[in-house]
Amino acid sequence: MPRSAFSTGSGPGVITPDGCAVDLYASLPAGDAILACCARHVAAVGCVVIERHPESWFDDAKEIEAVRDGIIFRLRDVSRPAAELLAATVEYRVGDKEWAQSFLTRRLDDARLRDRLRDARLRLDSALTDDGGWVLARPA
Repeated sequence: MPRSAFSTGSGPGVITPDGCAVDLYASLPAGDAILACCARHVAAVGCVVIERHPESWFDDAKEIEAVRDGIIFRLRDVSRPAAELLAATVEYRVGDKEWAQSFLTRRLDDARLRDRLRDARLRLDSALTDDGGWVLARPA
């Protein structure tokens, strides 16, 4: 995708087509700003759909390989660097193409989620999936 005249960036490392400096964002500390942003942009009668890892996933996550619809999924390098944190790399392979993403994630149980939503002036409305991996929040 070519960069437009309105979306440019510079600096060390990869610059995305819209001008974002990947290395800069990767070096920023994790924060809770995303829920506050959602709260600012959701209409009074609107909703926010949130995905999180189900609580049981943190206890059960291990290196695994699975195939679904011709796509190979791998979870590798699983570690628990601190209480309530999980680090891993997920890989996807389709034919001869492969993608990988390393990540660090924090357990977000229902109580912590309600606290974070309240801080952002949102409220938990309902779970959209049986495991609670997808939930619906509304303006408080």
